[in-house]
Amino acid sequence: MGSRRRKKFKQLKKFKIKLNPVAIWTGSFLLIFLALFGSLGYAVYTSSIFKVGSETVQSNLKLSQEVRAKVEGESLFALNIQQIVNYILKENPEYKAVTILKKFPSTLIVNIDKRIAYAQIKGRRFFPLDEEGILIDEGSFQPFENLIVVEIGKDPRTFSKGYKLRSKNLDYAFELISSLKRSNIFNSLRVESINATQPEALYFIVNLGGALKESGGLDKKIKVIVGKNDFSRKLARFESVVNIKFKDKLDLIQYVDLRYKEVYVGFNR
Repeated sequence: MGSRRRKKFKQLKKFKIKLNPVAIWTGSFLLIFLALFGSLGYAVYTSSIFKVGSETVQSNLKLSQEVRAKVEGESLFALNIQQIVNYILKENPEYKAVTILKKFPSTLIVNIDKRIAYAQIKGRRFFPLDEEGILIDEGSFQPFENLIVVEIGKDPRTFSKGYKLRSKNLDYAFELISSLKRSNIFNSLRVESINATQPEALYFIVNLGGALKESGGLDKKIKVIVGKNDFSRKLARFESVVNIKFKDKLDLIQYVDLRYKEVYVGFNR
């Protein structure tokens, strides 16, 4: 038993680890190279050459001091572009999209697309909103020029910049605006407002003052009742009323009802 153990010990004792000089030199060289490369990378990463400065931030719209504080003095390598984009959009809900490009060595190019006002909601104040129903302003006590005023009957206390308005009544109003813009009415007459508080009796107010010689350019408003569907066909019938059937009596018309097969016209009494 003891002899067997001695034989095994002698076999283990004879075993020697042979090192390959080439492998040792290769490994050492690789470690040195990685250390030098890492040091060089860190030096580049922290170099002032790549740091964003106040004069190297280019933007098509003015950036807030908070946004500038997040980027100025930072290395172009270290900036998280998506985080900056998200911050700008959160800070400015009236912006639709933000694109940021890095231009080495230290320039940041910011391009901002603002939301375009499509109409304005009438509440306690007037609030412009885009086609997505997002309010893009804190509102004004006076209506904004060249924007159709829309009434939908929603509680205005919830209105604030960035609020996304979801309302079926608003959908009807926007569909009507789209149809109006495709018709000749929008180009020849001034559509002032849309009332969608009761979709079945949805109507818009058109001002004929500029189209009537008798008015001398003064306001002459007609209420046009269209309901909540089939706007294109109904607007074509209204064009017929304005341009053909009652062309010489427009100054006497009070309202036009287009909801039925027959067009009903109400005159001033």
